[in-house]
Amino acid sequence: MVATEHTHAENWAEKLELLHQAAIAVAGAHEIEEALQKIADAARQVIGAEMAAIGVPGKPGDPMAHFVVSGISADARARAGHPPMGKGVLGVLLREGVTVRTRDIRQHEAFRGLPENHPWFTSFLGVPVQSNGEIIGDLYLANKIAEEEFTEDDERLAQMLAAHAAVSIQTLRYHKKHEELAVIAANARLAPKIEDEVLQTLFGAGLLLNTINLDDPKMAAEQLRDIQERLDKAILHLRAHLLKMASAYPSR
Repeated sequence: MVATEHTHAENWAEKLELLHQAAIAVAGAHEIEEALQKIADAARQVIGAEMAAIGVPGKPGDPMAHFVVSGISADARARAGHPPMGKGVLGVLLREGVTVRTRDIRQHEAFRGLPENHPWFTSFLGVPVQSNGEIIGDLYLANKIAEEEFTEDDERLAQMLAAHAAVSIQTLRYHKKHEELAVIAANARLAPKIEDEVLQTLFGAGLLLNTINLDDPKMAAEQLRDIQERLDKAILHLRAHLLKMASAYPSR
């Protein structure tokens, strides 16, 4: 009995160390997808499952906006089709914010079947990813390795990883929003200058139009060329500014 408890304590300490290392790696991620992938990989390794996945919901009725898996090949993912819609058992995690741990997912009351070509699940462990009471995603694992079902310790580890995922997701969202606001602020500061320069050029061109010497065709042609050059520069200046603003907001 003593040896068993000692072994369990050692295993738990080892898993906590792996979780700690995973948290450090996640903290260094710069994109949400990168952070989620590190969480999924760590969950599968620390808890011991054939497959792990983590997703962040998109708009209602759409597949997950962010979704990564660990333990499934790229070909298998492609055959499975689009990311989950957040229904069935996953819907329980996302709607109710409760943990689901079962020996056979097919026996869960919310199970609605798996899509064609989807990897098969038996044992299942899923936890919601929550931040300040808001459910912002789900982390789940399937097919416990060498055992018939996931344990209470596995559930605790999954909840810890979900907490790290929540912090990472919200932090990266904040940084993304901060970058967008910085671009908006920079453009707001630049816009008046651009507007003044363009307006001054247009105003100057308008004044020059009134000075054209229509009695001297040659001089008039030179004056028109000068006005045209001023207008062309103003248009190019404005176009360059608009392109710069557009590049700051690439289509998603």
